[in-house]
Order: sequence, then C-alpha cells, then structure tokens
Amino acid sequence: MATDEATRLAGEAAVARTVEALKARNMDAMVAHSHQEALDKLKELVPQGSEVFAVTSETLDSIGFTQLVAEGKAYRSVGTLIQAAKTPEERSDLQRTIGTSPEYVVGSVQAVAETGEVVVASASGSQLGSYVFGAKHVVWVVGTQKIVPTFLGAHAIDPEN
Repeated sequence: MATDEATRLAGEAAVARTVEALKARNMDAMVAHSHQEALDKLKELVPQGSEVFAVTSETLDSIGFTQLVAEGKAYRSVGTLIQAAKTPEERSDLQRTIGTSPEYVVGSVQAVAETGEVVVASASGSQLGSYVFGAKHVVWVVGTQKIVPTFLGAHAIDPEN
C-alpha cells in the first residue's frame, strides 16, 4: 500500500457514518478535531486517580496520554505496576490480574469500518483480555486514517500506522 493511502484521513461524511454505525452497535463514539481536544476528552472520560492500562499506541503517544499516565500523578499506571514486579512470577501474576482487568484500558484499534465493525490485532496480546472482557471501561482513541468503508477493507490498513 502506498504511504499516502495508509495515512489518508477519512472525510467528514465517512466519519459521521462510522460514528452512527458504532453507536448502533452500542459503542459510544465521539469526534475530536485536534490532539489537544482528544486529550481533553480522555481526561473527561477517565477520572483522575483511576487505575489505567494505557496500551502501546502511537495514537496515545502522539496526543500525550501515554506520558500523562506514566508520570503517575493523574492516574495509577497498570503498566508501571507490572514493570515494577520483582520476579518473573510476580510480573506474570500481575499481568493476569490487573493487566487483564484494569478499571480503565485505553488504547486504539487497527481499523474501524464505516459499518461499525472494529479490528484489533496485537503483537503481544496484552490488551486483548482487557478489551474483550476484563476492564470495567474500554476507551479507544482512533485516528480517521483507520476508517475503511467495509470490514473486508480493514486488511488494507497498515498495522504500523
């Protein structure tokens, strides 16, 4: 896929169709028009002091949320707690407990179809358990470059983008 295709932003009509389709599938969706607006919305959605698993995400890095969580002042970072484990066994136990069932998991997805389907892929699988069943709250921050017309079009998304 050409780089310009992998980074093209969806137009307003595609974004509106996607938001409506996600809502029809019981997923709340909102639109931010800038990095700062996205970060501000996240701060509204995730109360200060919450336990947060901020998964590896270029999107979260680019808006500053990863750093905010890692600083440990506004949120209790699940990743920091897991990394602080003294033994491999303790780290494994923490990954199975707080890593799969945090209060909030905040991440992204690989693609969103205008028809409301979402594609999640993971190199490590670390966020899948919390996305699917473990977290009390799942928040995805997704750039419009990840919007595709149909679920079948999701294979065209560059997973590194």
